[in-house]
Formats: sequence, structure tokens, C-alpha cells
Amino acid sequence: MSRIFLVGMPGVGKTYWGRILAERSGFAFADLDEYIEQSEGRTVHEIFAINGEAYFRQKETQCLHKLSTNDRVIIACGGGTPVYNDNMIWMKENGCVVYMEADMSTLLNRVGNNTTRPLLDGEDIRSKMEGLFQARLPYYLQAHHSIRVDEGIITNFEEIVALCTNLH
Repeated sequence: MSRIFLVGMPGVGKTYWGRILAERSGFAFADLDEYIEQSEGRTVHEIFAINGEAYFRQKETQCLHKLSTNDRVIIACGGGTPVYNDNMIWMKENGCVVYMEADMSTLLNRVGNNTTRPLLDGEDIRSKMEGLFQARLPYYLQAHHSIRVDEGIITNFEEIVALCTNLH
């Protein structure tokens, strides 16, 4: 089994680095939020606005399971994916989970005033990000591996792939 799930806060670079990691390792790549948007025919923001977070989280779990039917795939998960519906437990049983971490200042610089992230809408993005981080950190820390991306460069892609593919 060689599925790698990338988890972490919004703005950490799960999609960006996941694509590079997939290309360098010969794995397929999937972004969970993009997959949800394609299957729903609307944006994550629209799903939250129209159907609410509970509906989105249910759809997220369904799509996570569908994407995970393939082997040799790297999946960039949404920031909240590990928190709901026992997704972290499921991911750990069905692949290798890598927590990508960065300083709050780095995350805030990358997220900016991005209005496409439904949980960060409105004023005071810093306090919202800090609240999300505190709530999600216990889940992120359950990952098999963690990697800091503050420097903007991940130099040990091959090591992570090797560690993850030898995990099961």
C-alpha cells in the first residue's frame, strides 16, 4: 500500500508540495477539495454557504474514500479533513499521513485575505487561524510523520516516500 495523505493548516502548501512530490516520485496526485468541487459542480465556499459544514464534511469523507481506492497516490487533504468522521484514524489505517507544518506568520502570509476559504471569511483572520490551529493540532500530531515547510523547500521528498511506502 502506498497512499500518502498530506495534512496541515490552510496555506501550508499541501497542494503545491504534493504535486511536486508526486512528480518526483512517480505517484498520482489528487487534491481532495478540488475533487469535491468537481463531484459537486460547485466550489467549497458555495457548498458551505448552501448546504453547511456538516454536509461538506460528509461529502469530504466520501470523496476521501473514493480517492483512496488507488495505490501510489498522494492526496492533499483539506485542513479540517483529519478532524471529522474519524478520517485521521481511517487515513492512518489506509496509508501514510504526513503533517506539514509552518509558523503562523507563514500561514497568514500565504492565506492573506483569501475569501475562498469558508472558515476564514470576514474579519480577524489571525484569530480564526489560531483557533483552527489549536483545535486541529491534536489531530495533526497523530500523523506518521511531520515536516516543516517554513523555508519553502522540502528537501527530503524521497525519504518521506520511502518511509511511507515501507510503513505497511
